[in-house]
Amino acid sequence: MQQFMKKILNQFTEDITDKIFLMIQNDNKLMGEYLDLLDRHKENIDLDTLNSNIGKYIKNHLNLDNMDECKNPKSTLIRTFTRHKIKNS
Repeated sequence: MQQFMKKILNQFTEDITDKIFLMIQNDNKLMGEYLDLLDRHKENIDLDTLNSNIGKYIKNHLNLDNMDECKNPKSTLIRTFTRHKIKNS
């Protein structure tokens, strides 16, 4: 059973970054906050840097390991994203 749970959680977390960016773009309030954040920090941060920081936060907050890079995300907010897996899986 533990092996199965690891398998489904790894499958879920593999593209968690893309899922979160999809959630942002499909939620008017979150999208507004995302655009506002980008606008407020436009002199210090560009879109790629903001997105990279969001991706790193997701990885660190969920305690995930990096896998490979995906170059065809479903979200239109990002051009690429790193796939993840649960540590020690």
